[in-house]
Amino acid sequence: IWLSLLLPLEPLLQRMPFLPITAGEGNRLIPGIAEVLQAGEESLDGVQELTALSGGGGYKLLDGGESSQKLVEALEKAGAKFKAANARLEGVRKDTAFFELLGRKPQLKQYKDTVTELVNTMTELTDMGSAAPELAREFLGMEQPRTYLVMPQNTYEIRATGGFISAAWLITMDRGKITNLVFHDSPAVDDLTREYPPPPVAMFKYMQAGLWLFRDANWYADFPTTAKVASSLYFLGQRVKVDGVIAIDDLFVREVVTILEPIPLESFQETVTKENVVRILENGLADLQSTSTELAPRKLLLKVLFEKLLEKTRSGLDSKQAGQLLFAFYKGLKEKHMLLYVESPSAASLLAERNWDGALRPAPGDFLLVVDDNMGYDKVNHRIRQSLEYDVSWQEGNYGKGKLKISYKNTSSVQVSECVQQARPGAYTTFTEGCYWDFLRVYAAEGSSLEQSTYIPLPRGSLLSRLAKQEDPNYPSKEVRERNKTVIGQFFVVPVGEEKVLEFTFKLAPGSLSTTEGGASYSLLVQKQPGTVGHPLVLRVHAPPGMHIRSATPEAFQVTPDVVEFRRELTEDTSFQVFFGKNRP
Repeated sequence: IWLSLLLPLEPLLQRMPFLPITAGEGNRLIPGIAEVLQAGEESLDGVQELTALSGGGGYKLLDGGESSQKLVEALEKAGAKFKAANARLEGVRKDTAFFELLGRKPQLKQYKDTVTELVNTMTELTDMGSAAPELAREFLGMEQPRTYLVMPQNTYEIRATGGFISAAWLITMDRGKITNLVFHDSPAVDDLTREYPPPPVAMFKYMQAGLWLFRDANWYADFPTTAKVASSLYFLGQRVKVDGVIAIDDLFVREVVTILEPIPLESFQETVTKENVVRILENGLADLQSTSTELAPRKLLLKVLFEKLLEKTRSGLDSKQAGQLLFAFYKGLKEKHMLLYVESPSAASLLAERNWDGALRPAPGDFLLVVDDNMGYDKVNHRIRQSLEYDVSWQEGNYGKGKLKISYKNTSSVQVSECVQQARPGAYTTFTEGCYWDFLRVYAAEGSSLEQSTYIPLPRGSLLSRLAKQEDPNYPSKEVRERNKTVIGQFFVVPVGEEKVLEFTFKLAPGSLSTTEGGASYSLLVQKQPGTVGHPLVLRVHAPPGMHIRSATPEAFQVTPDVVEFRRELTEDTSFQVFFGKNRP
């Protein structure tokens, strides 16, 4: 993996002696590339520390005892190498002259994106390697036993932190060995003889929920907050305290299965591979019969699959599998298909610094996060095509407006005469198509205010419409603030085969436009909802009166003096920055 990261540099290195650049340009370019190569060499040294760990017998993970201690020691040696490499790469990232030269020189421009992506990826991976020793000690329970609550989330029924909590797995780690492993179907976690708290207002209003149960714990978009709710509700039902919470979704499980395949499930006469894992996770096994009194058939299948995956890691992985598994964890954390929360302050700090804790992040300028909560008691989200457009403009006095347009298209093909919000009996596959009942939340920067929005009457088939004694106007609601964000909520339904477009106009928070003597700048952090696969995003930023677009990052789709347009697939949190210059009189 490390060697493949460095390969894109080869064409540039081959051409460099023949490029028409001046000595001064060479003096700026060559040291930067030399630092990247040196960082690559130090990283490979770190990888070799881990390679030596296998001793030719494969990597036995979660095996406990001496092998776990050796793993941590190898991570610490490798971590020192990764830390040195990371420092070099951070220096290159801050060398604006290096990247400006790559972008300005026609002969070098074709390499700018390659080098930028290379440096960013290597920086993130070496940062992960430098954090690994302390996190391994924490999660493996090397100092003292640690108990973690694992929450599998079903992205087909999207919720704020990734999806409906379908189960709860309790894992106790003691010096790298699993000493306790307990599986629950999520409804079985609760002990209804105890007093439960009331649910969030929107859940009470639109789902008529009377209690806040464990399966609905992931209401808050800020995962550390959700994790605390989940651990407290788990304690309420099971009387077990946990040291941390881990959320994973079905997309992450697919990645892991693809690496560790084939996975034989003898009790179900099935072998899971990368070719059939999607079918099995989506539909289960059609003829699967459960003998368990505690788990539904599909969740029993996931339990057995999880046990088999653990068995694979204990029996030994080859170096390729170990590297791919490490990369899958990196990708899962980066793209928010895995979220981590720990009580340990030092480990929590490491997670927060790297944005691996799923927290709502502070933003120096503008902020946007779109969160959907499926309230239809079904699994139709894989049938929903969603896209975002955000248009930012300015008026005299640097007064900013942000116009947000969110489109939802329901591609379900099942015939539905009327949309009715209710739980339906039947097999799992019957829930995967139908009307989409959604509670949308838009998170904006503190100080932003909603000026205008699309009006959506309360749907006739909703629980609230059918059970309430008077008609609700269903205006957008101002929701409870999270991490100082302004939050606007809206309940609606998208019928089968139809498209719904919602528009919101915000007055941007004061200070969204940062002015200087020579011009101004605008920055925006767009956070991705966990569990989503990359909604298309179009961002347009207009120049303020009397100014023009000077530059923008990341690379824009289209730039004119008056407007810059970005087009991205929102696979991860993304920061945008636009710089404006003053027009000449």
